[in-house]
Amino acid sequence: MTHQAVEWSPQPERSSFHGLLGAHPLMVALYDAIRRAARFDVPAVVWGPTGAGKELVARALHQLGRSAVKPFCAIAVAGLPESLVEAELFGHVRGAFTGALSSRAGLVQTAHEGTLFIDEAADVAPAVQPKLLRLLETGELRRVGSSETTRVRFRLVAATQIAPADLVKSGRWREDFGQRLMGIVLRVPALHEHRSDIPLLAEAYSTDRGWERPSASALTALQRHSWPGNVRELQQVLARAAFHADGCSVTSAHVRAALEDGGFSELVPARRTLAAAIERHVREVVESCCGDVTRAAALLAISRRHVYRLLKPARSAPGAIGVTSCALRVTAPRAEPPQVVPNS
Repeated sequence: MTHQAVEWSPQPERSSFHGLLGAHPLMVALYDAIRRAARFDVPAVVWGPTGAGKELVARALHQLGRSAVKPFCAIAVAGLPESLVEAELFGHVRGAFTGALSSRAGLVQTAHEGTLFIDEAADVAPAVQPKLLRLLETGELRRVGSSETTRVRFRLVAATQIAPADLVKSGRWREDFGQRLMGIVLRVPALHEHRSDIPLLAEAYSTDRGWERPSASALTALQRHSWPGNVRELQQVLARAAFHADGCSVTSAHVRAALEDGGFSELVPARRTLAAAIERHVREVVESCCGDVTRAAALLAISRRHVYRLLKPARSAPGAIGVTSCALRVTAPRAEPPQVVPNS
């Protein structure tokens, strides 16, 4: 399947939303759903692929809700031992277990009247699920090792890469636990589902960090990648591409180098003629040299006149993308130092 670059004209008021970026209808629909969900003080599940922005959604729910000025506490439970998850969530008293030298409040108590965000919630242990369920139903918190209870009120937002209904069907979540958490369910789309937002994301991320804006060829290359790591991967690729660009505008050549650095060497193939492929390659080399035709000609092992001739059709065609990183310029070739021949 061939992916073409998509022209975009984002509406400023709809392309940015509490740290989330995107003007695609899927993203606009997500923003609207977050606004509506923020009015209801019930548990919520945010699900979607890794790197898509699930925590940003959780923070937006918090910021738009009635508890915006209260604490937002987060924990990632993936890979944590069950006992540690319990202690982190519920807190513990002194002597509750080996190493508990003093009493400590857990994240639930810290998040009182605010929001508790559990990342990778698919990995909540079966033994912890009924304790969380009882806490949600009664509002009574009991620290590990204690018989006393404390009243707490908070909003629980859980994030997972798997649809919550599938977690219940597979047995990873108890049915009662899953049903309690699924008061509201929000899905965050994968980046490949709103590919037209890639130019917006790339330019915003580069501008925020003071880097040169990506060239048109770079944006086209970015839109052709499959993005299994979603927005997080896009940010990492842009950082590596800016490193390769070394102060120049990022080109498709820099994008390819950045993808190879990260182990992603293939872009979605695009159909083009041999002449177009040659023109694109020459243009990318000129862009990577910041418009220095002399340097580009040396790298290509052709004359400067040949470089101009190969670029002329693209530069003169209406609507065509030419060299965008900077203006073409010619530098005088370095003179070779005179050779000194020793006297015989």
